[in-house]
Amino acid sequence: MSVDKITGFEVSRSPITRYRKTFTAFPNRRICFESVVKKVTKKAAQTSKSLITIVMSSTIARMTISLDLNNCVILGIDPAIATIGFGVIRGSEALEYGVIKTPAKSPMYDRLSQIHTDIKALCDMVKPDIAAVEMPFFGRDNTNAGKVLRALGVIELALGDWGLSEITFLHQSQVKAAVAQYGASKNDIKQAVMHIFGLPKPPSPDDSADGLAIAYAAQCGARANVA
Repeated sequence: MSVDKITGFEVSRSPITRYRKTFTAFPNRRICFESVVKKVTKKAAQTSKSLITIVMSSTIARMTISLDLNNCVILGIDPAIATIGFGVIRGSEALEYGVIKTPAKSPMYDRLSQIHTDIKALCDMVKPDIAAVEMPFFGRDNTNAGKVLRALGVIELALGDWGLSEITFLHQSQVKAAVAQYGASKNDIKQAVMHIFGLPKPPSPDDSADGLAIAYAAQCGARANVA
């Protein structure tokens, strides 16, 4: 059955077309054509009402989710092993932003332990409703990938321990598209975040601006398909 897409509604026109072809081929049966068309049209109208109800319900649900996100405290995190950027927003207000730093010469266990402790302390301070984390992107020759992924796992563990079992993961491209445009530079992100939240100057350091951008992208409804 062919289906036309019209502003989100599915309108099927194939039944009438099929019957019209049948009665054109058999003229002596055209007397029944009008009654058949009426039956098919009535059925199509009932189907359309159901589809309209479904679409309206879906739209209302999306609007409700959007409104809820605007009232939520959202924590955005840019994972790393040395400098973790974070930003906390609610609606159009930037509540907190900054970085968590770990000593470069400390053993890996100590650095990961600090990340776990500091992320939980941050959650205790801002009490987020939602946590959004950007998925790291690594080039072919990146030698730091293993460390960052270990930090990412600890961040997720800390958020879960605090009570945020469902985390919104985002791709870097989704974050850039939400606040500026695809392929935006670090400076573009800082300037965009400053204007979005009405800050007197661009957030510093850069990683804190990334944290705010991640939180804003999650507020806009962005979500990566990550299991």
